[in-house]
Amino acid sequence: LKILNCSRICGIDQSGISELRYIEKLICFDNGKIKNVNHLKATLKILDCSRKCGIDQNGMSDLQYIEEFICFDNSRINNVNHMRATLKILNCSGECGIGQNGISDLQYIENLVCAANRKIKDISHLKITLKSLNHGSIY
Repeated sequence: LKILNCSRICGIDQSGISELRYIEKLICFDNGKIKNVNHLKATLKILDCSRKCGIDQNGMSDLQYIEEFICFDNSRINNVNHMRATLKILNCSGECGIGQNGISDLQYIENLVCAANRKIKDISHLKITLKSLNHGSIY
């Protein structure tokens, strides 16, 4: 299994993914029963843990190979600098916990969506790689 969508009203919880080792894309937005994905640190490349997802900063702190990270309206995540070597697409819109310090070390962002995120004010460190920016309203 390489792609798993266990978002919204879904019976899959933390124990239901605990033995998975080869997931590359995990979509678990609005699933409060998924709290930790660090066991997927060697393979996970795309993660959507938006809105009412149970994943917080500790539950994703070991991820190093993420290329696309979507965490809009997830106030429990505030830093993605540990993904600096691989992260290319970041959606930290709305009431996301990620602010200026949480993106300060990113080096390879090509697509940044930070609409309605008032905590991000300066993206000049992304001037070489940034190709697409959405900082307008999400509503």
